[in-house]
Amino acid sequence: MRRLRHRLIAIVLRTPLHPTMSRRFMLLTALGDVPVDPPTTLRYATHDGAHIVLGAPDATWWRGLSADAPTPATVRFAGRSTAMTAVLARGEALDEAVLRYLQKYPGEWTELGVDAAAGPDDVREAAHGAAVVVFTPVS
Repeated sequence: MRRLRHRLIAIVLRTPLHPTMSRRFMLLTALGDVPVDPPTTLRYATHDGAHIVLGAPDATWWRGLSADAPTPATVRFAGRSTAMTAVLARGEALDEAVLRYLQKYPGEWTELGVDAAAGPDDVREAAHGAAVVVFTPVS
């Protein structure tokens, strides 16, 4: 069911109806010099101009990313393709990114297996195996 929902969102993001989804979803179309085929639908939260994505433990798109070196990425949202860099969040940046993401999507607390009263250590432990990726537009 989730896969079907993401395919439908991906279709909408490529049409003039994109504003209905662009405030919550973006479409990852390339990572580095490699096209992502099929493009991957990502739900994001925005904080300080960056787009925060929680990568599921079973997803493969984020596996080649690093916390040390930003990777060029192309995403489609707001009706256009946008050049960005993608980096894994670590340390304090990870804590801040997870907090911002979970503030926007409170239902994700249960996806991580914790409740809203969880502390940073609880969230970090629950997110083990997942990835928090920060996409920043290239200026």
